[in-house]
Amino acid sequence: MIKKIDYRLKTTEVDALALLIVNMYKEMNLEADSNLGNITTRIYSMQTELNNAVKRVKTVSWLNEYRNILNKKTLSLFHLVGGYMWHPDESICKNATVIKKVLNKYGANMVHTNNATQESLTQSLLTDLSTPQYSDALEKLYGCTGLVSDITIAYNNLREQYIAYKQKVSTESSMTSATKLAKQLREYINSTFIVYVNAMAIVDADRYGFFARTVAQMINNANDTVARRYSMRNSDKEQ
Repeated sequence: MIKKIDYRLKTTEVDALALLIVNMYKEMNLEADSNLGNITTRIYSMQTELNNAVKRVKTVSWLNEYRNILNKKTLSLFHLVGGYMWHPDESICKNATVIKKVLNKYGANMVHTNNATQESLTQSLLTDLSTPQYSDALEKLYGCTGLVSDITIAYNNLREQYIAYKQKVSTESSMTSATKLAKQLREYINSTFIVYVNAMAIVDADRYGFFARTVAQMINNANDTVARRYSMRNSDKEQ
């Protein structure tokens, strides 16, 4: 008997499990059952839509990686110039003071603003630092010119990826979220696929028995994984 999929499965776990079920069906000689064929076709269609939604979520994480690089380079410049402020060489300290003034206009907290605000602030900062009065001072501070170059590259990379992301989101704005799709897919498998296969395994065990047992084991494995995960979380809370 196939048990229902645990509602606590992650979105990616539902995605993977659904694909396993579809692939297992393809390996079985059950094409003559048009009802089961229609059900698994529906599962595959829903799984494909869910998988695309999961990829959209991953795109956001990927975008954050570009922003993290920009943040790291920006903060490095703030810290390096701050360190030069204490340099015993008076000329170095003087040039650091010049750069420190322009950095103070923006503040290190610029890395904690939203994407649009950070883009505007970074662009303005780079414009200021490119003027002769600041570029001359930067050249006298070892490592600063290289960091400004790194910030420029990181900024351009982030901006390029962010524009591409916004364009993609605008075309997919009407699409359902991955979480909702996973819930719909899980409920369809539980209410339609599992009910049907369980019934057919009773009516014709020779034909459906192996398929039902294999799917049951797949779902049991997934359910056991989520049960262990929640058990560990509860154990950690008690400690």
